[in-house]
Amino acid sequence: MSKIFKKDENSDESQHLLLSGRSFFVGSSTSFTNDSERKLNTIAEGIVIVDKPALRWSDIIRLDAAKEDLKESLKLVTESPYISTDRVTPWNRILLFGPNGSGKTMLAKALASESEDTTYISVSSSEITTTYFEEPEKLVQNLFLLTRQHRPSILFLDEVDYLNQNDQNDQSVSTKRVRKEFMKQMLSFHNDSDGILLLATTNIPWTLDGNIINWFVKKLYIPLPGERARIDMFEFYLGDTSHSLTDDDLKRLGKEMTYVSGEDISSSVRDVLKKSTEVVHGATHFRRVVASPRTYPRHVVDDLWAPCPSNFPGAVESNWSDLPADKLYWPPISLSDLMHILEKPPPVHPTEIRTSISPSSAVKLNTTSALANYATEAGK
Repeated sequence: MSKIFKKDENSDESQHLLLSGRSFFVGSSTSFTNDSERKLNTIAEGIVIVDKPALRWSDIIRLDAAKEDLKESLKLVTESPYISTDRVTPWNRILLFGPNGSGKTMLAKALASESEDTTYISVSSSEITTTYFEEPEKLVQNLFLLTRQHRPSILFLDEVDYLNQNDQNDQSVSTKRVRKEFMKQMLSFHNDSDGILLLATTNIPWTLDGNIINWFVKKLYIPLPGERARIDMFEFYLGDTSHSLTDDDLKRLGKEMTYVSGEDISSSVRDVLKKSTEVVHGATHFRRVVASPRTYPRHVVDDLWAPCPSNFPGAVESNWSDLPADKLYWPPISLSDLMHILEKPPPVHPTEIRTSISPSSAVKLNTTSALANYATEAGK
């Protein structure tokens, strides 16, 4: 069951911790003691999410090893909180790293969605470090306090590299204070972390401060999909959408799209469908065609209407909304519609990866082989 924070119906409107099921107040207590706290609550909305996402494990293609690691970690944290000793620490602090669009955030969301009676708190590190706060330390302190108050819980820090204190570019006073307090809270996390799993993501692990890297007990490399995974993704996202792709076409897409992420594949299918919709909705003339309707792809009928130029033989002036929805002909997706994705450059150039990963950062990550794979895969 998803825990969703709501206003306490028995309290005054100005005295509640949470405004809705999607954002919460992170002031010093359960009441607004001054205008500053009230303002802080308004700013925090949209930066912190406490509602579980509607994403399942089945929505993520492959990445089976990462899924199992996350499931096991959460199980140990929530069901066996006493395994932690002076020498053994559960995997309650996990860093997911890899190229953009590889599925890191989706894994965190699916873990939260599939977890019974677990509170999910998601923080956008980029927004929380680039938004001005009058009392940034209080914001961060109460974020961790709330995580502890509602355990078992998952605290998700997206783009954790924004908390990197090594980055000296354009740091405002507020940003420096947020980053400093985050570091303080993270380094003291182990003092009271029973029932809490902290997940973080980054696309650029080699830029992270050494203290942040060493703080994570487990680092999981989430790679771009391989050839077979890319084929599976195209089939998954196409679903029952009408298309003319053969098995050989799908194999070609899977083989040639070396640098393509799952997010790229999903977006490419969505873009093609969007363009098809724009053609149908923008048409002023239609003609009758013999084809298979979208709802019955194995049947062929002779009363579908397809958009066409006004001077096309048999063209009838009409608007798409004037025609029955089940009689509109939507051109099937073809191989050429999807090949444009090959024009996308690699998410991170192989040379940039190799020159950015210094020996010291590889040692700190304790994932030398994973980082090597990161560079190798991008260089294929």
